Amino acid sequence: MKIYDDLKPLESRLAALELIIGVCLSVLAMTFWYLQILRTDHYRQLSEENRIREAVVKAPRGLVLDRNRRILAENRPSFSIIVRREGITDLTATLEKIRRIPFLNIDTVVTGLAKYKSLPSHVPIVIKEDAGPDEVAFIEARRLELPELAVQVEFKRYYPSPQAVSPVLGYVSEVSEAQLHQSSFKTLRAGDLVGQAGLERRYDALLRGVDGRSREVVNSRGRKISELDRIEPTPGRTVMLTVDMQITEALRTAFQGKVGSAVMLDVRTGEILALVSEPSYDSNVLTGHFSREEWTSILSNPYHPLQNRAINNVHSPGSTFKLTVAIGGLEEGVITPGTTFFCPGSATIYGHTFNCWKAGGHGTMNLHSAIVNSCNVYFYQVGKKLGIERIARYARILGFGSPTGVDLTGEQSGLVPDPQWKKSARGADWYPGETISVAIGQGSLLVSPLQMAYHAALIASSGSTFRPHVLRSYWDATGQVFPNDPREGARAVGISDAVFEQVRDGMWGVVNQGGTGHRAAVAGRDVCGKTGTVQVASKANLKNPGAVSEALKVHSWFVGFAPLDKPEVAVAVFVEHGGAGGETAAPIAKTAFEAYFSLRDDRSKTAS
Repeated sequence: MKIYDDLKPLESRLAALELIIGVCLSVLAMTFWYLQILRTDHYRQLSEENRIREAVVKAPRGLVLDRNRRILAENRPSFSIIVRREGITDLTATLEKIRRIPFLNIDTVVTGLAKYKSLPSHVPIVIKEDAGPDEVAFIEARRLELPELAVQVEFKRYYPSPQAVSPVLGYVSEVSEAQLHQSSFKTLRAGDLVGQAGLERRYDALLRGVDGRSREVVNSRGRKISELDRIEPTPGRTVMLTVDMQITEALRTAFQGKVGSAVMLDVRTGEILALVSEPSYDSNVLTGHFSREEWTSILSNPYHPLQNRAINNVHSPGSTFKLTVAIGGLEEGVITPGTTFFCPGSATIYGHTFNCWKAGGHGTMNLHSAIVNSCNVYFYQVGKKLGIERIARYARILGFGSPTGVDLTGEQSGLVPDPQWKKSARGADWYPGETISVAIGQGSLLVSPLQMAYHAALIASSGSTFRPHVLRSYWDATGQVFPNDPREGARAVGISDAVFEQVRDGMWGVVNQGGTGHRAAVAGRDVCGKTGTVQVASKANLKNPGAVSEALKVHSWFVGFAPLDKPEVAVAVFVEHGGAGGETAAPIAKTAFEAYFSLRDDRSKTAS
């Protein structure tokens, strides 16, 4: 009995233990039932996602060609070194291994990991672009030692003639955080490349294409084992421009290091055959993931190469604006072709003395001789008769004061001043003497080189031409062509042909009758034009030789078209601080005309 009594406490403890074990087993069974029965679909999906991964297949960006099918922008294979974040188990140890690799920048790696931390872990981070053969071999030979790193083949935007095309094409680079919040970029994510300037930006939707998808089987370290299925990407459209690279290159050569811009338009279609902005920049440097140092180097350039001077910058037109005043004067009837004024070298108007550029004066001038010799005094008198309101109205009719509508980014409107503008912008009244300054293209009047080329095209075509544009056509992967209709943006200004004929005749004399633009003459081509010289410093400073630095030299203009009979092309050249228009801008324009007609004739012979 004593033994039995001694076993009773043990039996009680065993019973309690059995109860505890039973409860635990019940909880465990309920957990298994919950996980395996109620949550089976959820965990099956998680298991599949650990094994199957969807990867993006990048769409190649569309090619860009000039009008003769010369490649201006393409995609070239490039080796990039990437970090696979899903394979990182010890970040500190991984960074230490990367730090010991001589051609990798640890700061770039750390910055990249922080910048793209919001992306799914299976999305690789590029830590070095354009890796060389030795660098690729180094990474590939150490796959086991460096499983977090890999080499990836990407297609990088490449411009065969970067300095020549950057003003028109712009460049592509990584989409910014601000852009990711814009509706036009809603399908993109951090790290994607988009057009950031020029045509690459304007037609980004055409050029970008649509990414494909690939479902891949991966191992526990995230490395691809096989591909289950694939949706191929849709390449971007191939874009053909109106630009002729041979004319563009001839113009760039003619600038010879000068700062400025030039535009050539086809008068009959509005096509931009050449657009030059100097100095330019290497668009390949900015393509992709460029460094802060590279960006800073371009931004710190005092000549601002990122600016497209043909459309982003505006200047006083100088004497080229006399063409507008002549057209307004004739159309309004305040002068006729035979109206004369005497030029003694200056004119006193509204109690102020206004000088002609020729100190001794031109003598008696009619409209034709006034245009040929660019007589200030003649146009002072015409400007006085017209008044600022009518001058401003004809300036706007003839292409100034508003964008041309060119299909590039960043076009400036320029400025056509009048009393309403001055009261609104400056809170001041208009002085009559300001009208006299505007009549010869000075004062607050501002125009762009593209507007000047468009203005010349309007004169050449008797006021009927098309909107300037650089897109000629584009086609998709099936080869279907979508031409750009030049009739879009067509306009007619409603000024009589006889008025334009008189002004064209004067422009012909500027170049071919010993006028200020004779250096633009091309034998047998009947080039017509007008020079302009824009004062930068005051007369007092210019009389002091010690004060005349490069920054105080006058700007140089030439605008024109050719030939006189049945005009084909119009040109505008602007050289910053280049000196007299006839001496600097006119010879550059001559180069443009020579290039155009030479190429036109050669191609006609080849075609026949």
